[in-house]
Amino acid sequence: MELPVSMLCDRKSTNVAGAQPGFINYVTMPLFTTMSAFVPGLAAEGGALATMKSNLETWKSYVETEEDKKVYEVK
Repeated sequence: MELPVSMLCDRKSTNVAGAQPGFINYVTMPLFTTMSAFVPGLAAEGGALATMKSNLETWKSYVETEEDKKVYEVK
């Protein structure tokens, strides 16, 4: 359709590992933090928020390799 590719969705230029911490910090963490007021299990030890924080730390230290980028290639 020749529509422009939106930011962070361009397979050729997006650094996925670099984008994930921002997505977690500004989208998913606030959403799940708010939801935990209604679903306390989300904030429980070993719950979704703890897992998300662990994932955040993993993404912060992850370095995307050329091999990783092959996953996004159109075949």
